[in-house]
Amino acid sequence: MQRRPDTAKDAAGSLHMVWAERFGGQFDVCYARQPGEMGLGNDKNPALRITQTAFDSVAPQIAIDAASGIAYVIWTEILPGEGVLESPGPGSFVATLRVTAAALTKPSVIILWSKPHLLGEGSCAVRSFLVEASAWTLELRSGAQDVPGPKDLRPVCVPPSGPVRGVFDTDGDGIPDSDEVLATRGFITAWWDPDTDGDTLWDLIEIDATLNPLIPVEIEHRACFPKGTSPICVTIFKLFCLLDGDRDGISTCAEGSGHPVTTEVVEYMQPSFGIYRFWPKADGEYDLRIRSQMRTFVAPGISPCANVTVAAEADGVAVGALTLAWVDSGPWREDVVASFDVTGTDFTAVTAAMALDVRLDITFDPPSCAAPILSVLRALAIDWLKVELASDRSEVNYKDADDTTSRSGASLAAVLTEDMDITLDPAQKEMLLELDSMVDHPWVGVVLNQVINAYSDANIILHYKVDETGLPHTGTETMLNPGDLVGDDEVSEYLADHRNPLLGAYLHVMNVHYLGASSCSTGSFHYGSAENAGIGDDPEFAGVVLADQCLMDTYSGVVSTLGQAYPDLTYRRVGNMLHEIGHAMDAAHDQTGGLIDPVIDGVTDTANCYNMMSRTATCGAFGTRMLGTGKFDRRWGSTEPIGFPRWSRESIAQFDLTNLLSIHTGYNYDLLGLFT
Repeated sequence: MQRRPDTAKDAAGSLHMVWAERFGGQFDVCYARQPGEMGLGNDKNPALRITQTAFDSVAPQIAIDAASGIAYVIWTEILPGEGVLESPGPGSFVATLRVTAAALTKPSVIILWSKPHLLGEGSCAVRSFLVEASAWTLELRSGAQDVPGPKDLRPVCVPPSGPVRGVFDTDGDGIPDSDEVLATRGFITAWWDPDTDGDTLWDLIEIDATLNPLIPVEIEHRACFPKGTSPICVTIFKLFCLLDGDRDGISTCAEGSGHPVTTEVVEYMQPSFGIYRFWPKADGEYDLRIRSQMRTFVAPGISPCANVTVAAEADGVAVGALTLAWVDSGPWREDVVASFDVTGTDFTAVTAAMALDVRLDITFDPPSCAAPILSVLRALAIDWLKVELASDRSEVNYKDADDTTSRSGASLAAVLTEDMDITLDPAQKEMLLELDSMVDHPWVGVVLNQVINAYSDANIILHYKVDETGLPHTGTETMLNPGDLVGDDEVSEYLADHRNPLLGAYLHVMNVHYLGASSCSTGSFHYGSAENAGIGDDPEFAGVVLADQCLMDTYSGVVSTLGQAYPDLTYRRVGNMLHEIGHAMDAAHDQTGGLIDPVIDGVTDTANCYNMMSRTATCGAFGTRMLGTGKFDRRWGSTEPIGFPRWSRESIAQFDLTNLLSIHTGYNYDLLGLFT
């Protein structure tokens, strides 16, 4: 069914049309050039569906910029007002105005539309939409556009006193679209891509530095690499320092500075061992890397130590050893212990035999220098292990040192929780969390380790900083109301009250008591919420809250079943944390109808109950979401051999660490891809 068609002519006189059409019970926006009967296009110019979200996209309008030949389509996205995870119940609707763009300069080429992004608040109807040399103008009027439901639940429109104006910069590189098309800055650059030549330096940065944005800097200035010293080389290296080459939201220079973390380390004494289980995602030659520190608990020179050796086995086969000269109370260091081949990995048909068990054996020379007799003399503390693809270190399998399948007893391998500062690796994606918690809801080590493992499956290394613990849950704190995600509410205020301003690059995550007006005993299970500040608000009003008491009420009495490593509550906590932080990284809910498609194709998975971004309402089975029962294709998410919650490959493909809620101000639905 076609609704609200709108048309525009390009410079050649060709007609372009957009309209809203119903697909499986919801409206999406369609486009056609020179449309035929009923606006459905014709054989030569078929209609294209240019939106596909879980909520209605209505009232589209199209405007063509004569200067650039770019067409812009705007529409109203209708969203539920509450942002609680599972069963938000009735509530007011929220309307946002979204935009996508496409070049119409080559009629023979298939038109590709840019990723939709937020244009503004959409409570008012659009009277007219014009674009001239990238400058857009909106005339608004009272009355929301095709918002469903009772009138008292519709968003309230307060029309502005005059037109609303702005400039389109689709790729966000600081150059208006038409300026890129018309070479106003001296170069014709891609208006849809901030880095036309793909050298990680954005176009405007290169132009301002008198570099050519069409030629990769490594080719344009070969003499600067690897370490040229000319003035232009110095400038180039300073520019690279400011970049975020691994796209984790933290620049190369910032990754080298100290970042506070709370971590578990294992102090290995003489003789001791630890076994760690990894699940590699691809075949290849891998390096085993560890972060360690030599610790001395006696005066230097007493029972002197010559060296320490870390010997490694992979699946029972010796693969190498690292021997280090002992330095009493030395600094933290990173070393490659061994290299080995991984073969037989099948990502689409994983089996238990594909697990990689790495064993570390720690010995000292002489043994007496680290023997735990009467008092500990020395220990090698290990913080983490990485199994990295040698040819591409971004393909990484990461473990905290305490996450073992087996290790020596506490007298030989003591686990300690420590606060420290770390540097990040510019070759690998890393994410930082600020963790706060209420009394009775502390962070549980096994939960954090399993969340780390899920991130490792997505090639992201996760770090925590436990900041505030034991916060009271009395009065309003007992049951925080998320309200609307676009305004001030109890959850946003609570996040702001407990945000540590010194942890600027950290996503703020809080374990709280309850969310919403439910005790979780009535079937309305509000397990968590990912919230952002309103338009223009400060980022401390944003973050993730997890209703831990609701999980405890629902699952603490459920014991482990055969084959489960932990009680149900442990799995639910892992899944809840992954689900909500997944939203903070831009991942959407699965849709509720249609076919399941595990292939990364830009279309959201449909009712994939093995994916932790699915909804409990449609995927209630514990075995699928938490244990992966019956599934062996890792693209779908959880699998039976691994036996823990995971994201699907399509959800991981949506991740954008540069859009973390607590780091960037802005509008919640833009950062979350319209899903909460």
